[in-house]
Amino acid sequence: MAFTQVALEDVKAIKDAAGVTVNDVILALCASAVRGHLDDHGGHPEESLVAAVPVSVRTEDQRGTMGNRLSAMLVDLATTVDDPAARLRTIAAGTGAAKEQDRVLGPDTVSQLAGLTPPAVLAAIGGLESRFDLLARIPPVCNVVVSNFPGPSFPLYCAGARMAAAYPMGPLALGTGVNITVQSYLDTLWFGIVTCPDMVPEPAALPDRLDDALGELAKA
Repeated sequence: MAFTQVALEDVKAIKDAAGVTVNDVILALCASAVRGHLDDHGGHPEESLVAAVPVSVRTEDQRGTMGNRLSAMLVDLATTVDDPAARLRTIAAGTGAAKEQDRVLGPDTVSQLAGLTPPAVLAAIGGLESRFDLLARIPPVCNVVVSNFPGPSFPLYCAGARMAAAYPMGPLALGTGVNITVQSYLDTLWFGIVTCPDMVPEPAALPDRLDDALGELAKA
């Protein structure tokens, strides 16, 4: 695990200058950090890394109801693009296409299709996977999970003590090496980084990479 934070104002300045979203900038920062980390350990792959990005599919009618309603979009992180500004534009185009696809298919399509699979078939697949480790032999659909969600813009307290920081943590998906979860609190974006030790060496170096990525992107 590793943790860091960046000023929300700096991210919004890049967002306004590039005409993209805060989420696009966060994805670009994560892409640059992971790409740099790979370069420190042998080089980034010739094919771009792909991020799974959880998104809320809660409708206005469901506002205030219990439970989570989440889907996920797959975003090309453009780790094969050298220029930080071009990488951000590529990511923004990818998130726009993913959102349009979700609009056309509808937020419940994937879950409805999953519900058509008979439980006996799922149980058989699970048994085969457990016995032969089948999923480890199949290339994953994504390499990184990047989750970003807004927190309160006002201070929180517990027993009179003011909360100073809000570092989030998210789970690793099967086959992925890194989960980067980001939460805003007050005027700061807080990053919680969880890595698989067998796949990602020296996770403590990733926060410095994120700081470098912010400076490079702001300059670009």
